[in-house]
Amino acid sequence: MKNGRSRLITWLGRPALIGLVLLLLTGGAQAQEVLPRLAEVGPWPVVSRLIGYDGRLWFANSVKGRNHNSADVYSFDALSGELRYERHLFSQDAGRPLVAGGLLYWPFEDGRVSLGWGDFMVTNGADWRLGVIDTAEIFHVHDLAKVGGRLVAGTSAWRAGFQVSDDGGRTWHPIYDHPTPERQVSRITELIEVNGRALAYLTHRDRKRVLVLDGDEVAELAGWPKDARLRGWARWQGWVYALVEAGDGTAVWRSDGATVEQVAPARSGWRPHALAAGAENLWAVTAEGDSGLVWRSSDGRVWERYRAIQGGRPHDVALYDGWLFVGGSGEDGQGALWGTLLGSPSTSEDLGSSGAPRSGWTLYPPVHESMLRRLDVALAYPESYRDYGETLRDLVFAVVQAKPPSEIWVAFLDRIWPEASQSHFSDGSAITAEMLGRWILLWGMSLSDTGDVAFDWLNAFSTAQVSPAGESYAAAQVPLEWLNEPWTTPANPAEKYYATVPAAIWTVGRIGQNDRATIDALIARLERQGTIPCGSPVTWWAPLRR
Repeated sequence: MKNGRSRLITWLGRPALIGLVLLLLTGGAQAQEVLPRLAEVGPWPVVSRLIGYDGRLWFANSVKGRNHNSADVYSFDALSGELRYERHLFSQDAGRPLVAGGLLYWPFEDGRVSLGWGDFMVTNGADWRLGVIDTAEIFHVHDLAKVGGRLVAGTSAWRAGFQVSDDGGRTWHPIYDHPTPERQVSRITELIEVNGRALAYLTHRDRKRVLVLDGDEVAELAGWPKDARLRGWARWQGWVYALVEAGDGTAVWRSDGATVEQVAPARSGWRPHALAAGAENLWAVTAEGDSGLVWRSSDGRVWERYRAIQGGRPHDVALYDGWLFVGGSGEDGQGALWGTLLGSPSTSEDLGSSGAPRSGWTLYPPVHESMLRRLDVALAYPESYRDYGETLRDLVFAVVQAKPPSEIWVAFLDRIWPEASQSHFSDGSAITAEMLGRWILLWGMSLSDTGDVAFDWLNAFSTAQVSPAGESYAAAQVPLEWLNEPWTTPANPAEKYYATVPAAIWTVGRIGQNDRATIDALIARLERQGTIPCGSPVTWWAPLRR
């Protein structure tokens, strides 16, 4: 036996022997206890954007890394194992959610009509309302943070910026517009609050910086590693701890909003891509192939393997109500959620309970005749359709705010459209005035009839619907011929479409148009080969699951 061991050592050599000893001391991936899988979620391949709210874990099921117009929001009760579908977002993935003031805010990007505006949804756990940020040209709202008594939105466009709300998101004003050369894009993709300041991760081409927002003053955070990719950060014990790429590994840095220091240098080959804070530890995940590892640290310096992920790749990590949750992609192409009970509650206020639901609707004045006349004239005027119909979007949104009877939308749909067109920004194909006008009017109908828009949601949530049942719902009807129109629009790389049929199907789902003729038209369309937009029915039919 002794000779056999000696031959093995000679064959391995000293470096390999040292590696073997370290492997035995620390435990390899296969030796780790496996983190249980809690749920499989589809049809989209990734579970991410994990956040705790109202006793449940909430997350998005979406597609990463390419243009795609669908993200579904789910919630999960870890004690009962109940997985609940909450909301479909017509969005290119979803932004990072925020719990503030007893409500859950979810930023997203609606490529149909929000060109130049920022969008977010607000929920009390049951009702959903749409919020808009119209104070700058915005492509995406990537993240929201609560700083003091106000909300801060990090946005991207030709010029990234900070938009601020002092009234819970009802109104906004800009406080920073990042200098960016013409026709280039800059983005603020991550926001986090620490000690009354906001830290923001800014990207512009190869340039990467961390900005600090202190009051209304914005500056680069001195001492932060320049042009280094941020892989994730979390607030813990009065600091923001961050995973920062460095060479072929990842270093750990931290900042209290004023000072910066490196906590741990990069370890070669160790590349975690998400970070979360619990009561006693920091948590991170790494992925390799169709597996991964969960890591923990009590100081940010020394990290140990905690659990293995099998049958999929981890993407995100969060802690809530004593549970460790990991979201990612399963090897079957569906989203996956893993987790285990740790036994100690999270101390992060971002993951706190929602508080009492809001109640009492705010009433708005009836729509004025002059407002309807302005919209009617604008629909007939070719110039209204320039810049993807921004003028019409603003007018339709003003009508929605005034809460008119839902039948007014039907009166606008049947009309003679002006001769006007523009090129699609992605592939140069023609977008006619009729295509744009139908899109925007159907969007207004869907918002008006479902009560999605509530501009005083801090006092607006209740279990009752804004629009009365029965007559109001029956009055708003998507024309059946629009549901039967052929889908002939060729695919484009941005996956943004202005054909009538996807907007019509979406609106039918949102307003609950479920008369026999409509259902027959939808079923007939499902049975026709090659007539479902984008090659898959799920994107467009998801609203009908409610």
